[in-house]
Amino acid sequence: MKICGITNIEDGIAALKAGAALLGVVISDLSPRKGTMDLVLKLKEAGAVVATVHTDMESVLMNNGQQDYVQLHFDHTCEDISRVREKTGKKIISVIRTRDVISGVDTGRDRIRCGADLVLIDTGVPVAEIIKGKDLPEFHERIGLAGKISPDNVSSVMEVHPGFLDVSSSIESYPGKKSAERMNRLMEVVDRERQRVYTNS
Repeated sequence: MKICGITNIEDGIAALKAGAALLGVVISDLSPRKGTMDLVLKLKEAGAVVATVHTDMESVLMNNGQQDYVQLHFDHTCEDISRVREKTGKKIISVIRTRDVISGVDTGRDRIRCGADLVLIDTGVPVAEIIKGKDLPEFHERIGLAGKISPDNVSSVMEVHPGFLDVSSSIESYPGKKSAERMNRLMEVVDRERQRVYTNS
């Protein structure tokens, strides 16, 4: 589970306590969830694995610090992935923005072959509604889903077995402020679904 859009250390610690494996800090003036590289350092000191989220290549290259991953949340190529790897030495999350999850999985496999460590398919709209009733291809363990995933719909999203989930706005009290209650409730549902799948397999 990746919880993205962390803007303060208190929310970061609450996300870790809820069970998040990866925290995302947005490094962009365009976002109401803008974070800083100082926050990245504080989260690292608290024991978090951190991804910085970037909306352009210049930001990636200018903000190379203590983060574990850089997330390319803009149009990019395999050559860009190689360039980021060479310049930063960080692991890479390649974002595919599409509502066509089927083609997104195929593109995601290509991105992994050309060097991405993780691939995130971001639908921008409730992904639970998009995938409902569709026969999706098998997800690679390093391909995840994002798109208005909440405690109320996460069970449906998990039914297609994505490698990981990315959540942000649906677990907020308001833009930039996470709700500890919603994060905990989300993780309770996720843990329950994991147990159900494990028991039935």
